[in-house]
Amino acid sequence: MDQSAPGPRRSRVPASRWRIDERTRVKITAVLAAGAILGVGGTHTLAYWTHQSHASATITTADFPAP
Repeated sequence: MDQSAPGPRRSRVPASRWRIDERTRVKITAVLAAGAILGVGGTHTLAYWTHQSHASATITTADFPAP
C-alpha cells in the first residue's frame, strides 16, 4: 500500500456550530407542533367536506287478507 499519497481532505464543521440554545429549540418545537396540528386539522376538515354518503331505502307495505 502506498502511503505517500494523501487521501482527499474532509472539511469538518465543529460541533459547537450546530448547537442551538434552549429558547430557540423551544420555539422550533412549538412551530413544528403547531404545523402538525394545523396539518392534521386541515386534512380532517377537507375529508369531512368532501365526504359523500348517500342513504336510500325502499319501504313497501303488504296487504294481508282478512281471516
